[in-house]
Amino acid sequence: MTVDLSVGAVPALYKEVHSLLNPNDKNEIDRELFSRLLASTNLPKTTLDQVWEYAGARPGPVTTTGLYKSLALVALAQQGRLLDEKSLLNLEVLPNPSLASPAELREKLGLSGRKAMSLDLKSGGSDPRILNTNYEQMVAQDTIRVALVPEKKGIILKHVVYEVSSQRYQSRVERRYNDFVTLFDILVQRFPYRAVPQLPPKRAMADSHFIEERRRALRRFLTLVARHPVLGFDKAVSIFLTFSGTDVQTRLKEYCKNVPDEFLTSDVARRPDELVSTDTTVQFAVVREQLRQVYICLSQLREASQRMVGRSKMAAVDILVVGREFATLSNISKLESDWATGGNDAWNVVQKALRSLQSFLVPIQEAHSEQSLHEEEEVLEELNLFLDLLVAYKALCDRHESGVVLGHHKAINRMVKKSSNSFGAVDPMKQAQELEHRTQFSLHCVHLESQMVYAHMEALGGITRALVRIQANGHAKLAALWSGMAPAVAAMVPNAGTPVPR
Repeated sequence: MTVDLSVGAVPALYKEVHSLLNPNDKNEIDRELFSRLLASTNLPKTTLDQVWEYAGARPGPVTTTGLYKSLALVALAQQGRLLDEKSLLNLEVLPNPSLASPAELREKLGLSGRKAMSLDLKSGGSDPRILNTNYEQMVAQDTIRVALVPEKKGIILKHVVYEVSSQRYQSRVERRYNDFVTLFDILVQRFPYRAVPQLPPKRAMADSHFIEERRRALRRFLTLVARHPVLGFDKAVSIFLTFSGTDVQTRLKEYCKNVPDEFLTSDVARRPDELVSTDTTVQFAVVREQLRQVYICLSQLREASQRMVGRSKMAAVDILVVGREFATLSNISKLESDWATGGNDAWNVVQKALRSLQSFLVPIQEAHSEQSLHEEEEVLEELNLFLDLLVAYKALCDRHESGVVLGHHKAINRMVKKSSNSFGAVDPMKQAQELEHRTQFSLHCVHLESQMVYAHMEALGGITRALVRIQANGHAKLAALWSGMAPAVAAMVPNAGTPVPR
C-alpha cells in the first residue's frame, strides 16, 4: 500500500472510528467491535470476507493499520470496485467510507448502553481461562417477562402472540413463536461453542395448558440468553428485544448474513497457547459426568416440586368442595315438625354453625392457591430454569464431542473454497493451523461455559431458601386460619355434660 498511513495523512473519519473502537489506544483492536463495524456497512458477506482477508485481520490481531486498510477497502467496495490483493496498491489518498452517524454507529456497535461483560478476557495480565463474572452479576443483566396477548386470527388458524419486555432496554415488543426460532438459529450459527438454551416444541393445535407451558419455557429461554455474558450482548438479542417493526425475522437475518461466527471475531482465539491447559480433556470428562448427576438429582427435585404444587392446587379445590357442601347442608329446608327429631335441636344447631363457617373457608382456599403460586414461581420455575441451562450445556458437550470436528472441517472447507476462488493454491499448513485453533477455541469455550454453569449453583441456595420460607409461612398462615375456626366449630358440639340423644 503506497498511501501514507502517518498521522497527518489519515482522514479524520478514520481517526474517529479508531477512537471509537479503541478508546484506550491499545496495540490491538477488539475483534468483536471490528466485526460489528464491518457488519454495519451492510455489504455482502463475500465482500466482507475479502475485507477481512486483504486487511490482514483474519489470521492475526486487528491492528490500527488493519483497521485503516479495512475502512479503505469498504469505501472501494461501496464505490462498486472489485477487491483484490492490489486494491490498495495504487491509492494516493485514503477514501472515506459511507458509515452511519456517530450516534447510530455507537448503537450498532453496542456501545450506547451498559458495557457488556464478556467471557473473552480483554484486559492484560488476566487469565483468559477464568470466568470473570458471578451469578449475581448475570442475574442483574436483565429481567425478562413474556406474557400472552389475545389470539389473533390468521388466514387458516389463530396464532399466539407474546408480549416480551426487557428491563435492561426498557422495551416492550410483540413476538410470535417463529421469531424465537429465528433468534435461536442465529445464536447457534453465531455461537456454535456456547451453551445456547433450547426452545420448547411447536404444535399446530395447542390447548391452553400447552400454550401456558410454552410461554413459561420461552421466558426461561430468553432469560438464560439475556443473562449469558456473551449471548446476552450480541446485537441479535438487542434487535429481538427492541425492534418494533412488523418483520423482526427479516431484520435478524439481515444482521446475521454479514457477521461471521464467534471464532473469527474473538480476541483470544488467536492466542491458542493461553486457552487450554494440559489436563483440559480429563477435567472436561469429570465435569461432564458430575453435571449429569446434578441433572438427574434436579430432575427428581422438579418432579417432587410438581407434586407439591399439585397438592396445593388440589387442596384449594378440596376446600371449595367442602365449602360448597357445607353451604348445601346449611340451606336444606327446616322440618315443620319435630316428628323426626323428637325435639332434639342438634340439626338446627349444626345448620346454623355450618352457615357461619363460609367466611372462614374462603381465606383458607385462597391461602392454598397462594401457596401453589409461590411454589410454582419461586421453586418449580427456578428449578426448570436451572435444568434448561444444564440441557443447553449437555447439548454443547455433545456438539463438541461428536460433531464439532465435522463442523470444523466444513468451516475450513468453505474457507478453502473461497480462498481457492480468489487466490488459487491453498497452504495446507494454514488449513491445519486454522482447524487446530478452532478446536482449542471450542475447548476454551466449553471450559468457560462449565464455569458459568457452576456459578449458577448459587441458585440452588436461593431455591432451597424459597422452599423453606414458603412452607413455613404457608403452613403458619393455614394453621392460624384453621385455629380461627375453632370457636365456630365448638358451637356445633354439645357441652360435655349434656347427654347426646341416641
